Order: sequence, then structure tokens, then C-alpha cells
Amino acid sequence: MQDYLQKGDQRWRLVCAVACALATVLFLFFFGVLCVMAWQERGSHQDSLGFAVALFIMGLLAFFTSFLAWRLWRGNLSTNGVTTMPSWFIQLFGSFLLVGVIFVGFTGGGIISLIEGISIALAMILVSRNIARRKKPGA
Repeated sequence: MQDYLQKGDQRWRLVCAVACALATVLFLFFFGVLCVMAWQERGSHQDSLGFAVALFIMGLLAFFTSFLAWRLWRGNLSTNGVTTMPSWFIQLFGSFLLVGVIFVGFTGGGIISLIEGISIALAMILVSRNIARRKKPGA
């Protein structure tokens, strides 16, 4: 079985940190564009809820990708001593992934994609069990 909690290569970690930093810049750009659009449409109230949701999502994505870039760039292990990302962060994104995969699966995605996505999301949600098993003496 593949050991997903093995030590990663420093070059790939830095490449991923740069990719996350570029994604942060992109999400901040979209956030700025949405802010300008919302400012221009402030009197019409035509799609204010849509703008608010889009701003929230872009801000959240910018925050999380910047957090990922920062953690990857530093390269220090989390307090669990095994992963770079905190386990709560991995579990949170596993939960988001599970909700998204189920939504896509029931709105037209294939059953194979649904099964694969759910298995990946559950592995992310249950990562703390794998970390605990890894930290046991003799494991």
C-alpha cells in the first residue's frame, strides 16, 4: 500500500509553494475584479447576493492558497510531527471535497468519479487516524 505520509522531496515542495503563491495572486486578482464590479453595480441591487457569495469564495480561496504556500515554503512539520499541513486543515478540505463530489455526482457526474472522489475525501477526513498509527512505536 502507498505511504502517503512519507517524507517529501524539497524541490517538489518548493514547486508546489510557488504554484500556490501564483494561485493566490490569481484569486486576489479575481477578488479585486469582483470588488470593482460590485462597486459599479452598487445601486442596482440586481445580483448582490451573487457578488457577495463570489467575493466570499474568492477571498476564502485566496486565504487558503496563501496559507498553503506559506506552510510549504517554510517546510516545517505541523504539530503532529508528520505532515506539513495541520491535520485540521486536511480534514477541512476533505469535508469540502466530499460535499463537492457528492453535489457533482448527483447533478450529472459519473458513478466512477463519485466513488473515487468519496474515497479520496474520506481519506482526507480520516487522516488523523493514519497519523496516529504512524506515530505509534513500532509502526
